[in-house]
Amino acid sequence: MTSADEFSIVNIAEAPWDDVRTVVGTRGDPSRCWCQFFKTSNAGWDATTSDIFCADLRKQIAQARSPCSWRRVRCGVASVGGRAVVRLALR
Repeated sequence: MTSADEFSIVNIAEAPWDDVRTVVGTRGDPSRCWCQFFKTSNAGWDATTSDIFCADLRKQIAQARSPCSWRRVRCGVASVGGRAVVRLALR
């Protein structure tokens, strides 16, 4: 069992990109939508590839890292023992 002090949640703007990629994974819905499902119209969803959704998320994270960003990002990466395991929704 993992102890509570090995669990952490960080703002996605502070998480390394490799941790974000680990959380999204390579299978299932997250690997297709990259947290963009609710930001896209039906027509846009059908016409867009996962690579574009990935690039969109990466841009959103970069904007959140910018010191002049007016947006607050409500997304994070949770890890247990240094391993990213859970994603929190980007709004």
